Amino acid sequence: MLFQFKHRGAIEITADTFEILVGRLLVVPQFSHIPKELLDRTLERISKESRSTVLRRSAGIPPTIIAILRAEPGII
Repeated sequence: MLFQFKHRGAIEITADTFEILVGRLLVVPQFSHIPKELLDRTLERISKESRSTVLRRSAGIPPTIIAILRAEPGII
């Protein structure tokens, strides 16, 4: 959803909720690999698309990356 939204308020609320979800995934051993996979997919998306497309069409990419990093204990 973060990749599809254009409204800044919707992106911010969704990113906050996504951060909580990622934090919960990290503490459950059988799900702790999922945040890394999500980050890898996000970075892959950036590398496959042109910079102008990524910046123009998906304002949700930076909040997605930040939410994953903030959820990691001891990172931020």
